[in-house]
Amino acid sequence: MGERIVYLNGQFLPEAEAKVSVFDRGFFWGDGVYDVARTVRHVPYKLREHVDRLYRSLRHVRIDPGMDADKMEAVSREVVERNRPHWKPHEDFRIVQHVTRGPQAYTSSGDFHTPRATVLVHCTEMGFPRLARGYREGLRLITPSIRQRPSQYLDPRVKSTSKMGHILAEMEARQAGEDVSALLLDLDGYVTEGISANFFLVERGALVTPPALEVLAGVTGQTVMDLARTLGIPAQQRPFAPYDVCAADEAFLTSTSYFVMPVSQLNGHRIGAAVPGPITGRLLKAWGDAIGLEIYDHGFNLYSFAGLSLTYLYFQFPLMVLIMAPALDGLKREWREASENLGATSQQYWRYIALPILLPSILGTMILLFGNAFGAYATAFALTGGSLNLVTIQIGAQMRGDVLHNPGLGYALAFGMVIVMAISIGLYTWLQRLSERWLR
Repeated sequence: MGERIVYLNGQFLPEAEAKVSVFDRGFFWGDGVYDVARTVRHVPYKLREHVDRLYRSLRHVRIDPGMDADKMEAVSREVVERNRPHWKPHEDFRIVQHVTRGPQAYTSSGDFHTPRATVLVHCTEMGFPRLARGYREGLRLITPSIRQRPSQYLDPRVKSTSKMGHILAEMEARQAGEDVSALLLDLDGYVTEGISANFFLVERGALVTPPALEVLAGVTGQTVMDLARTLGIPAQQRPFAPYDVCAADEAFLTSTSYFVMPVSQLNGHRIGAAVPGPITGRLLKAWGDAIGLEIYDHGFNLYSFAGLSLTYLYFQFPLMVLIMAPALDGLKREWREASENLGATSQQYWRYIALPILLPSILGTMILLFGNAFGAYATAFALTGGSLNLVTIQIGAQMRGDVLHNPGLGYALAFGMVIVMAISIGLYTWLQRLSERWLR
């Protein structure tokens, strides 16, 4: 299929042939800006809004890309078309526009004169497996020691390629766990934004997000505000501290890649009772309905009905065969011979004689195996601190949380497992006895 295609300084090139000068100011000084859009079913989503934000950043830092916004949009769409054969039908991808001040003969940061800007447009993977885990379990965040760059230094609405602060903050977060991300505070200790993401909390049914002047103007964040208005969900922008986040009913991040990502913890404190929370779930559903995309439907989802069914059958089918073997052995050969003597076909024998006899055993076996699977699944859920909603038993509250830090949840799980297993064994015994009456 060949290499993916990029646009670089007026040419569409295979990735391996795209080369940038070692004296480029983007390489030497981080002197550039960028923006990232995405596709939905291979169609660019809100591309113009991202291009317009890119050009606001370019005007602020005084870089002339050598083309207007219409041309940049057209180039971006052409890159998407040229790379379409490289993506599977269920895959989507990011569309990245990257503009630096360009190459120069000198390496002084004070020399701003370059012959031209460097313009790069390319596509990258979305990384859906990691996103799927976040939708199920919610992201864990910490507030690192690295603070948000103050607006007196550089307006945060500029999407700059100088990301060292964000990189160090994310590295600090990773020390707390591979699935932990950073939530940046300003110099006064108020919440600003995540790494390439806007932050929202839900407080008494209303959305709250930091003031626009303190964070990057997120295209997705604005979409969330618009959806909230449509759904009748109050929304406001005001400062708030980590204390408010820990006391919130829900929290989530917004980004082009994942739209809305639930947040389950901040600095080890559990946020809310559910992942995603009711408001977050409504926003995800509204967004999915607006674009015709099921947010959990990227590729094969183990937590979908099909995924759980396949996993159940994979592990339980051999056990079912072992349990059913005695019942199959109990079918008397004389019954088969008698049916053949009466002129019955093999299909009629199984339909009118064998299956009615075996049916209670089959049903009883399935019930028993369900109880076994439920116990194993509930145990795994509890030990891993997952957040899949086990609606089968709800004792006092929904079955969500970490059993290691919530003994009541552990007791509820244990009690529920005993009840389910007792009911399963009782039904299995009753149905098995029905079968035995035929096998005597």
